[in-house]
Amino acid sequence: MQSRAGLLFVLVVPVAAATAWITVRCVSPDAPAARAPADGDLTARVEKLERALDAQRAATPRDDRSIARRLDAIEALAAGRSATSQALEVAGAEGSVPRADDGARPAVAVGLAAEPGAADHRESVRQLAGHLVKSAGPPLSETEFSWAAGLLDRESRRGRVSPQEAEDLAASLAALPSGHAARPAIAKAVAVGWGHDARLGGFLERFAANTEPSVHAGVLAVLDDEHPGTAFSEYVLRLAREERDLAVLSAAIDLDHVEAAATAANAPRLVQVIEARVLEGTFDSEMRARAGLAVAVASLRTPETGVAALRRLADRETDTKLAERLRLAASSVQSGDATLKSLEQFFE
Repeated sequence: MQSRAGLLFVLVVPVAAATAWITVRCVSPDAPAARAPADGDLTARVEKLERALDAQRAATPRDDRSIARRLDAIEALAAGRSATSQALEVAGAEGSVPRADDGARPAVAVGLAAEPGAADHRESVRQLAGHLVKSAGPPLSETEFSWAAGLLDRESRRGRVSPQEAEDLAASLAALPSGHAARPAIAKAVAVGWGHDARLGGFLERFAANTEPSVHAGVLAVLDDEHPGTAFSEYVLRLAREERDLAVLSAAIDLDHVEAAATAANAPRLVQVIEARVLEGTFDSEMRARAGLAVAVASLRTPETGVAALRRLADRETDTKLAERLRLAASSVQSGDATLKSLEQFFE
């Protein structure tokens, strides 16, 4: 009996001591934030404790209350680890989960998992913009810059930037010189945050044609789907009329962008502007085909104006195949049979 009591003492006391140590470490309000375990550390500790628990179960009575307490502690650790992992994965850049040794990453990622506009989310968006500006150098920290830009862009695409947060970001953007590497990602986030806000028009007017092509390309990409409206229509019209960078102009008159921008009120002007750009005579055949498709798409909202423009373009076209496509599009729009898909097929 003495040997059995001694054995229980040897087994139970260390278990209870370990449990007390875990509990203090997990819940003590006085523990400094810098000593918080990383996600990987928590995983290793949980697995180690679980292995030890399995060994103890074989030699310890089932009613030992210290085992129940230890199980509670392990479950608390596991739950904390799981919540942290999920928050990091939700807020992490595509294909990457922020690591605990990356300085500000965990705090920013967890904050971005909160509701847009909440205090934690707003602070994390500000920190992310600051991190992006800092990482843009010089010298350029490619890894950190890509992480911050990708994370902010991903949040933008999800519409997880509130108007209030967009205001914070706009202030950050205003402090950066034209051409700064952080401007495209921040501009995209502002545009999405103000997508349904009256301030969007004034914000887009800040970016004149023939400046910062990466900003124009990014803003166009995030606005055409979720936030088309008057401000976006005027923005596309301005770029179609004034932009000389062919990559930006090509993006502005892309099928999706024109379809979103060609409102009933704006479609006639859009047709006229794109036709005028073609008639300047500076486009190659590929760019003329893209412009012809843009005119055809806008024609769905203004058939009479669009059909006349398509036929004028066909009459002046030197590429016989493209001229035939323009005429087919004009006939299809006039008959009322045209759809976005069918028009796109004409110009493939």
